[in-house]
Amino acid sequence: CKRRTTACFRRDCNNLADLLESNCGRGYYDYPLFDAAPTVWSDASKSKNYTGGGYVSECGRYDFWKYGSAAARKPIDELEADAVLRAAQARGHTWRGRRVPVHIDNTAFQLSLAKGWSRAPRLTRVIKQLYKLSAVHDFVLVPLRITSGDNEGADALSRGDMQRYAEWATSHAAV
Repeated sequence: CKRRTTACFRRDCNNLADLLESNCGRGYYDYPLFDAAPTVWSDASKSKNYTGGGYVSECGRYDFWKYGSAAARKPIDELEADAVLRAAQARGHTWRGRRVPVHIDNTAFQLSLAKGWSRAPRLTRVIKQLYKLSAVHDFVLVPLRITSGDNEGADALSRGDMQRYAEWATSHAAV
């Protein structure tokens, strides 16, 4: 008697096979062997007038963007997750063999990323993409909680406030 599997199960098996193939079956049990990468701060903002995201890396690289009207209707935790995903997509190739501290000011996404899953399918989708990027580029994300008040650089970028970001960057370049 043949048993059938669901499409979801087959898709999960294919994703697992892709992940194992992309990192050649390696598993990591001891992260201290990884060097530290430049710290990354990410943020997203959502208001009636402006919805945007951004990230800044300790190496000096940064990016910011304004979301369209469709993205502006998404929950803030999904936008925060997207900011981390965009940072990993842009900088992941430079993080090979490193632990990447990522400061996230959204507790729901930060804790979900730390445990590797979420009950919210929208966050699980992003977490899966982040794990695939980490397997392909051979890095480990270390999600860290930061308060919104301490996330000044990324907060300024997510709001499109380049003057405030420039002031923040100048004050941190002197440190």
